[in-house]
Amino acid sequence: MPASSGVNLTALNATNLGSGTVPTARLGTGTASGTTFLAGDQTYKAAGGTNTPAFRAQASAGVNVDTATSTKFPFNKVDGTGTGNPSFLDGGAFDTTNYRWTPGTVGKYFVSAELTWYETGTATEFQVDILMNGTTVVLRSTRDYESNYGTISCNGIVNVENTSDYYEVRGYQNSGGTIHFAAYTDRVHFEGFRLLE
Repeated sequence: MPASSGVNLTALNATNLGSGTVPTARLGTGTASGTTFLAGDQTYKAAGGTNTPAFRAQASAGVNVDTATSTKFPFNKVDGTGTGNPSFLDGGAFDTTNYRWTPGTVGKYFVSAELTWYETGTATEFQVDILMNGTTVVLRSTRDYESNYGTISCNGIVNVENTSDYYEVRGYQNSGGTIHFAAYTDRVHFEGFRLLE
């Protein structure tokens, strides 16, 4: 059979391909490689990614929280110190004087905070808040009084819409007096990381 051009054949059924391979240039645009994948829009995109900015902050000291007062917790360590699961900072900025984290990159983040108290007295409610820009509560967790020592955690997803947005943690209790929120490095932390999109 003489050779012929298939340039005008535009409606071939791919199930009839019995051998050989289809060149990657026919599958999509971009560069096909071991680090890219073919997306649904027929373009090659980079695979994987990193969950940064990310951080884990701890505190060198606790804080006394007056009754019915939302009090900032003094997270001031992101320098690799701490036991078990040490503090760190990988991208973004952490202000160890004002105890706040600025991701610096727009996106969705998982953030978490955990506080511990003792000497509850007559307290019936404990609370931990994660605030954006010092005023807006973006995550909150409340726990009833159970014992003279306790731990409360708060976590969830926040949407960072501005590179200047910052986040901090505040504690609250309603004992009628002052209660100490401790800085145990094995339990007390403030942490977060960017979600891949």
